[in-house]
Amino acid sequence: MQILNSVDPGYYVTREEAGQPSPQLIVCADSFTQDSRTVAHIIRSCFQTMGNYLFRLLFARKLEVVIVGLGNCGKTTLLHVLSDGVPVQTVPTVGLNVRMIKKGGVQMKCWDLAGGEQYRSEWGRFTKGCDVIIFVVDANAIHLLPDAKMELHRLLEDKELARTAVLVVANKIDLEPHASEPLLIRGS
Repeated sequence: MQILNSVDPGYYVTREEAGQPSPQLIVCADSFTQDSRTVAHIIRSCFQTMGNYLFRLLFARKLEVVIVGLGNCGKTTLLHVLSDGVPVQTVPTVGLNVRMIKKGGVQMKCWDLAGGEQYRSEWGRFTKGCDVIIFVVDANAIHLLPDAKMELHRLLEDKELARTAVLVVANKIDLEPHASEPLLIRGS
């Protein structure tokens, strides 16, 4: 399968290229501390590139979205940007946060799951049966990329999630140093 067309900023690959069955896996780079309209545009662009699969999901009128990633990577900030349009200062999540977000005619139930090592074993309970998984990576924490790669691959290897859309978002690219696109793709 070919690499999907890129929309700047960001790059896209498919699950088949990652050695997994379809549908698509998207990798997108941005920072949630930037103007929320930019973030919304990038997220919208990422979802649009998934084509008919997500188009059908969006017209389902109700979506279950699960946001996962290692601790302190920006999951709760993304949740606030999606729901309120602005990033806010947050504290580490203990357990989970849930928000109902209505955008246009689509109602999304967004689960923001804690990223601490002790909580990761519970991700599977929430990701099974969801419509979209958003995996957030802290591009500024280069030393944690191997751990993020391992957790992402754990999700991709789960046969029950083989038909679930996965969006990988690289956050904190406005901070230096941050991982380059090739480094983010390799994950180590």
